Amino acid sequence: MDRGVSAWVETVRTPAGDAAARTLTFFGSTSWTLAAVTVMGAWWWRRGRRGTLVAFLTAGAVGLAIQTVLRLVVGQWRPDVGMVPAPSDLLARYDLAGFTSGHGLRAALLYGWWGRALWGRRTTPSAGRAWWAMAGALGCGLMILAVGATRVYLRRHWASDVLGAWLVALVALSFARRN
Repeated sequence: MDRGVSAWVETVRTPAGDAAARTLTFFGSTSWTLAAVTVMGAWWWRRGRRGTLVAFLTAGAVGLAIQTVLRLVVGQWRPDVGMVPAPSDLLARYDLAGFTSGHGLRAALLYGWWGRALWGRRTTPSAGRAWWAMAGALGCGLMILAVGATRVYLRRHWASDVLGAWLVALVALSFARRN
């Protein structure tokens, strides 16, 4: 599946598409995620919602722990990796491993959290608020898909790397919801 998807992507790539993908992929980057988490954490802290902050940080920690183990154990390399690092070079192996996609995981954790929170507000008494909450939740879902698609489009990950990241995020978010 991965090679077939990658071959198809090569047939539809354009310079404008590359520029758009590079812009969109930023919204799954470490710097974007850290900025968003800092703002969210400060907001929750000020509002006295420390339980929400702890649950979100727990989901992130669980997701990153699972991702770290998978990257070191699975050994599926990014499509653009020319030479596999030595087994003893754990940092290079982690950095060059494709499974799971870091951008895909971060986007799914962040926008998945926001989307779930917004989706829960769609039943508010005000019809206008309910519509915006539903639209925001669907927008979050589209961002998860868009960031994942950019990773495959830019040949930084295989499709299975992104799907694996989404599954890890789903597990991590489900785990945090039980706390």
